[in-house]
Amino acid sequence: VFISSNSKIFNKSMESILGEKIYYLPNYYPTNDKVLDNEKDKIFEKEINIGLFGAIRPMKNCLTQAVGAILYADKNLKTLNLHINTQRVEQKGENTLKNIRDLFKGTRHNLIEYPWLKHSEFIEVVKQMDLGLQVSVSETYNIVTADFVNNLIPVVASKDITFVDKLSIVENINNAQEISNKIKITLDKKIVLSFFNKLKLIKNSLLSEEQWLFFFKTKTN
Repeated sequence: VFISSNSKIFNKSMESILGEKIYYLPNYYPTNDKVLDNEKDKIFEKEINIGLFGAIRPMKNCLTQAVGAILYADKNLKTLNLHINTQRVEQKGENTLKNIRDLFKGTRHNLIEYPWLKHSEFIEVVKQMDLGLQVSVSETYNIVTADFVNNLIPVVASKDITFVDKLSIVENINNAQEISNKIKITLDKKIVLSFFNKLKLIKNSLLSEEQWLFFFKTKTN
């Protein structure tokens, strides 16, 4: 029996506690062949669709991201359509969801709620977004971001998500204004950044595949 995780930092911590080797086996994401975005540029449209997907829980930092999205929309004279999942509210995230709903009351912006979809259905929703937000407190991978990147949708994320370009990384995750600024930067350079992110995701998957193959080769011989 072997113990493994997808985080090198977690592995080091657990090794010191358990006194045995914890193997690093990172997430593998099967990327598609799309590396060019042929979609019409939406920069002049009056509405913006931002996806803040995933379970609602405190460590996801959802409320601060929602505020950042509204700040961006207000400053750029756009109506925000913020898309979120509301079927999975975890780790006492009920207040977070309530606060997000209250945040949109009486504004010109729209909160659009989804159930937990099948992955194939979720990807079709992702393709309709202008940008994805995943500025969470802590991550070991974040499949939602990979879904966006794989489909060449620009993202703004936290530093724990390693396949997102540094121009789209928020350093102070509690600063809604910085999130707003990063949304602007990312959308202004969305074609280039989406391409770079996709290349980083592909490299990440190739390295992950190599790690898994090496593990099984060495442990089964």
